[in-house]
Amino acid sequence: MQVQAAAAERTRALRQMTGERLQQAQQERIIAQEKGEAILKSELALSSTAEDPITAIAKQRDYFSKLGAQNASFDEQLEMIDIGKTFALEEQGLASQQRLIGINQPIIDPMRPRGLGISDALSVASGGLRGYQMGQQLSGGMGGVSTDINPPRGPVRIGGKTYNWEPVNVT
Repeated sequence: MQVQAAAAERTRALRQMTGERLQQAQQERIIAQEKGEAILKSELALSSTAEDPITAIAKQRDYFSKLGAQNASFDEQLEMIDIGKTFALEEQGLASQQRLIGINQPIIDPMRPRGLGISDALSVASGGLRGYQMGQQLSGGMGGVSTDINPPRGPVRIGGKTYNWEPVNVT
């Protein structure tokens, strides 16, 4: 069971990391397309200038300057994406490692209640005999205190009143 759970966790982690890398590749592709579009716009703008050569060179330098700033921005975005994905992959790796540690913990056998051993049986029997002996002593069977009930005979006087006592037959 643990082996299967560990294999499933590794597969899950690899799929998640692959998903992160695919997302990163998609973001890089979008930035590359934007970069290509910016270059095409600059080339189109340069080709459409039909002015004197000095003005054309100034415009060309301006376009290249803007294109360089855009490329620097695109490169920064790519770098931040790369750093963010690296952190995300490290976090996923650590989380997966923690889950694998939890999966691979040894399974402790559940504690089973002890059965009655010979010493337990003897202890119970000894206690029972002591209880029987005490009961016999109390009832006078072994020369102890008598527990017989001697009901009164005839009228009984309690608190200034007289009561007739009659035994009740219980069958």
